[in-house]
Amino acid sequence: EKGVIYRAEDGGETLESGSVIGMSYIVEAKNTGKPVKTNLGTIRVKWRPKGTRMEGGINVGGEDGEWCGSLPNAVGPELKFRNPEVIIESAPFDVSVVMPDRCQLGSPVKVVFKVVNRTPLQQRLSVQMEESKDNTILVDGVKEGKIDLNPREETYLRYNAVFLTPGKCRMPGMSLVSLRHGTFLMEGEKNILSLFVFPV
Repeated sequence: EKGVIYRAEDGGETLESGSVIGMSYIVEAKNTGKPVKTNLGTIRVKWRPKGTRMEGGINVGGEDGEWCGSLPNAVGPELKFRNPEVIIESAPFDVSVVMPDRCQLGSPVKVVFKVVNRTPLQQRLSVQMEESKDNTILVDGVKEGKIDLNPREETYLRYNAVFLTPGKCRMPGMSLVSLRHGTFLMEGEKNILSLFVFPV
């Protein structure tokens, strides 16, 4: 059912008096092009009554013959929790990568990072590319430094890479950091770029 985060199945977990239930979920914001103040919706909790154990050995059916389920049309209480309000803003940067998914051993591969400043402000970025730990790749281009971007400007970081071993290989980790915002646009090991290298 659309919008249902969790539904307890028959024979599943039950809550006793004093029990605590917690939940988490992910909200995906849509790009509106301008800041929007909104709330994250409302959580509705519908309770389903639990069967009651009968005393005196009375057999009322069920798996163990000692439980009396709720009436078929029984409706438990419903609780509503309004989620907090947030301000949704467009990301200040766009980052995209152009890179083939395969190449020939020893042949140069072009890798291009496109960075777009979407703000009306001057921005400065820090660039840091990891060194190859096993010497299986040669890369030329800007590996460390600062980049200044004018408002609404886009720039390109271009690299030529030569892979020296066949198989599935990865580019060295690339980190791009906004010095104004103090946040990552790309974060090294968390943004793995890989391709398959065919032997000669």
